[in-house]
Amino acid sequence: MDRTVFISFDPADRDWVGHLAAALTHKGWTPSVERSQVHEAEAMRARVVRDLEASKVFLFVLSRASVASEPVAAELELTRKYGTEVVVARIDDTEPTGALAAGIRGAPSIPFQGRETRQQFERLHAALGRSAAKSYRVMTGELETLMPDDPI
Repeated sequence: MDRTVFISFDPADRDWVGHLAAALTHKGWTPSVERSQVHEAEAMRARVVRDLEASKVFLFVLSRASVASEPVAAELELTRKYGTEVVVARIDDTEPTGALAAGIRGAPSIPFQGRETRQQFERLHAALGRSAAKSYRVMTGELETLMPDDPI
């Protein structure tokens, strides 16, 4: 099973995401987080599309900065097109509205604000694993035989 995870975040959250990416790498995940070298909008979009296509899980870092970020909203919108499973890491008490709220509705959501980080990371790791497995089953057609009555 592919363990590549696309991490969507606003640059204001880069330090937190750096720690998260290191912890995910330690657990065997391949996080896609680097965006600083791409400056032109079309080149950035092409890179995001390529990284989303390669990832089976989209980790949305929910924060005050990310809900105000147009690139983050665009990345989340692309998950529908590519059928990428979404998992949410909440790093503050921000509540999304509009398209962002719709884009993460029903996704596993792990709160990190004011919580024991190690325990929350283990919950996040488990949610990513379940989402990656579900994505794999959908991709290979196994989901229909494993869960015939459940909606995808």
